[in-house]
Amino acid sequence: MQDDTSVMNHISLRPLTTADAPRLAHLGNDSLVSRYLSERFPYPYHPEDAIAFITKVRSGEAGIVLGIIVNGQLAGTIGLEDTDVPQVKRIGYFLGRDYWGRGIATQAVRLMVHKAFSEYGCRTLTAYTHAQNAASARVLEKNGFRQLPGPPSESCSCRTPGPLVGYQLHKEEIEA
Repeated sequence: MQDDTSVMNHISLRPLTTADAPRLAHLGNDSLVSRYLSERFPYPYHPEDAIAFITKVRSGEAGIVLGIIVNGQLAGTIGLEDTDVPQVKRIGYFLGRDYWGRGIATQAVRLMVHKAFSEYGCRTLTAYTHAQNAASARVLEKNGFRQLPGPPSESCSCRTPGPLVGYQLHKEEIEA
């Protein structure tokens, strides 16, 4: 497996360390950041929450989670979570508010998609966004994800009530 120092412009992905906890807590303790995240991500988000999360990640209990690094600084996280279907993983990500609107999430997802298909044995990636989170939907679409047919799901485990929209990307679609 390749070291997580791949860089696309000024963005890289790397494993989280306990030294990232204060920065992760700072990024996550923002109501605008957390509004579309799963309720598994507590708000307010304290340093103890960040340490507990990093500990779970490092023990393998939280799937594959990497830090999104911009100009040497932690800007958010991106991860892959197992599903009930072999070779299918769910991708999820968040960025601190100071990093929004700069194409960083798009590049981070592109890096993780490459890792998912080339290093982690995935054949298909899924993602779910809150129906009101147009920015996240654009990130997925720019990376080739297609919206799943049918109406949005009525169940949302986000702090902001509302439906989720599903997306999917198959390895073969980016190899073509």
